[in-house]
Amino acid sequence: MPESVKDRPTRAHEYIFMFTKNKRYYYDREAVIEPNGRNCRSVWTIHTQAFADAHFATFPPKLIEPCIKSSTRKGDFVLDPFFGSGTVV
Repeated sequence: MPESVKDRPTRAHEYIFMFTKNKRYYYDREAVIEPNGRNCRSVWTIHTQAFADAHFATFPPKLIEPCIKSSTRKGDFVLDPFFGSGTVV
């Protein structure tokens, strides 16, 4: 959510938390490697996207792509605890 503050720099990022039940988690670095061969960065530039239905908490599908690609294998079950408008497919 954009901030309208005048007494400090405007926060221009949000955190994404990825949880696992296991101490040894799965991470596929190759699935999210940048085109120039660099490791994925901790700040991503993803533009907002309009959503046709009336819902205030949608996010662009591109936002979750790196999360799912890097942390799941084909056939894994992905839980979206904030189901909201059902944009996670």
